[in-house]
Amino acid sequence: MAAGYSFTTLESIIASGEHDPASLGGRNFANRDYRVSFRCVADNPPPVDDVAALLPLDGYARLETGYRNAMRTPGYLANGIFTFEDYGFFDACAQPIHIGRREALMGEPICWGIDFADWHARTHNLADILDKSTGYLDQLMQKLRNQTVSGSAIVLSAPGQEIYGHWLLDVVPRLWTLNQAGHTTEPILFQGLPEWASYFLDIFDIDPARLRRHPASLFRVERALVPSASKSGFRLGTASLSAALAQVLDAHKPVEVPPKLVGEKIFFSRRKLAHSSRRSVVNIYAVEAEAARRGYHIVAPESLSVAQQIELMKTARIVVGEDGSALHNIVFAPKGAGLGVLNLPGRDNLWHLGLCQMLGHKAAYLDLPADPEWPLDLGRFNQLLDALENPL
Repeated sequence: MAAGYSFTTLESIIASGEHDPASLGGRNFANRDYRVSFRCVADNPPPVDDVAALLPLDGYARLETGYRNAMRTPGYLANGIFTFEDYGFFDACAQPIHIGRREALMGEPICWGIDFADWHARTHNLADILDKSTGYLDQLMQKLRNQTVSGSAIVLSAPGQEIYGHWLLDVVPRLWTLNQAGHTTEPILFQGLPEWASYFLDIFDIDPARLRRHPASLFRVERALVPSASKSGFRLGTASLSAALAQVLDAHKPVEVPPKLVGEKIFFSRRKLAHSSRRSVVNIYAVEAEAARRGYHIVAPESLSVAQQIELMKTARIVVGEDGSALHNIVFAPKGAGLGVLNLPGRDNLWHLGLCQMLGHKAAYLDLPADPEWPLDLGRFNQLLDALENPL
């Protein structure tokens, strides 16, 4: 129990709810105690326990075991709309709060992983907001009367809302789910909206006039509509995610990309991302020079629009780079493409493998040195390129 609040998982709220066996997959439910319900619009198949996409490089056994274990972990992959009656939402990421119970919600179905939910609540001092002193709750509810969104509103603010990779894996399929469920007119609460997001909003016919910022750090919504995620941990909801990405590709119109960047072999560079706190390869200039020697086009993805990044992928056969959002662009490459991940120690990003598995691509990982001061061995880097260029 943290001071002032505790946590409840959405998965436990789902499990203890009353389910409608006549609904799609029997997924519709209502939990009256928590005032949460769900209407399913797409029930994704369970993940396949298969690693055919993974090429045999260093770390293969570890990655194979980690991926198989992730696929066997229970998760909730139904796509639909959660309704939260009279809930609070906290800070820029809109962490759901059952104010009367002083319980913060966490759960993969709404993009709130356990570790991040706990970090977020502590870092933003949720305990100060939900103080346990006598009479404080009444004062808080009185205050929230002036910070309440009346009627129904869609809450799309969530962790990662300003990150390109999260848009491809989280936000885009949630926009697809909104349209599938017929929620095309309600106001949308979205606190962190990057400029390039308009590309995706246009594809899903989101009128900018519907977008609203949060009225306060902690605000209340009478009837919050929250589209579910298309992933649970590293498990992907392949049907809904594929359909959402297909809609993006179908809507894409050809645009001009600098000719020097276009080709079958792409190296996505992160070295110009000065704001990034993630460690980079200490000898990244040498690595990029070696990639260029082998015919790879060195691309700084932040220098391109979303449309240009998609256009670039249309002719890409192999994509290599340091672990990051740009590598998720592999979803726009032709079937059978290869993805090379320069892998951070202690961080096996298996979403890259899951996407390749889903789309019929190949994936290979190369672990970066444990010490950030050690250079990446160019011989090992060439082994990664060899494996991608000549897959078994």
